[in-house]
Amino acid sequence: MDQLGFGLENFDAIGQWRDKDGKFAINASGELPGGAKFNGPLALAKVLDKRRSEFVPLPVRKNAHIRPRSGTCRAGPLHGR
Repeated sequence: MDQLGFGLENFDAIGQWRDKDGKFAINASGELPGGAKFNGPLALAKVLDKRRSEFVPLPVRKNAHIRPRSGTCRAGPLHGR
């Protein structure tokens, strides 16, 4: 699992919060490239927020994964067509 995944380990496969995996306590700590350490999803979010300039914003359309046969949707042509 990658470091970002460790920070989200408290969430199970369907997104519910958990403190234990079976009888074992969750270890949601990690260290990102560059040395930033975190323990849990809130701490991970704070670390990522400080590095916001390193991320490229990507435009996403609601329901963009649904591709009508005509290649268009109510909002207009799908991106890339």
